[in-house]
Amino acid sequence: MAKVEQKGTLSKSDLREFFREMLLIRRFEEKVEERFRAGELPGFLHVAIGQEAVAVGVCRALEEGDIIASTHRAHDTRSRRARCPTS
Repeated sequence: MAKVEQKGTLSKSDLREFFREMLLIRRFEEKVEERFRAGELPGFLHVAIGQEAVAVGVCRALEEGDIIASTHRAHDTRSRRARCPTS
């Protein structure tokens, strides 16, 4: 089970890294939406713009052996999982 951090224990460096990850997710989502609207991606698209902090926060809390599943708007979480320190 993931541990809960105490409030105020994150360093400025950690916060900058979280922001960098959220920005990377946002840019990815924007590019995917742009390509979808241009007709380059078939099917349906549900972007997760505005939910970047959820993916970063969840993945940062995961520990070795934790499993996550998502059924909707999950490319941000999957992309973070690939970069999570415990994966």
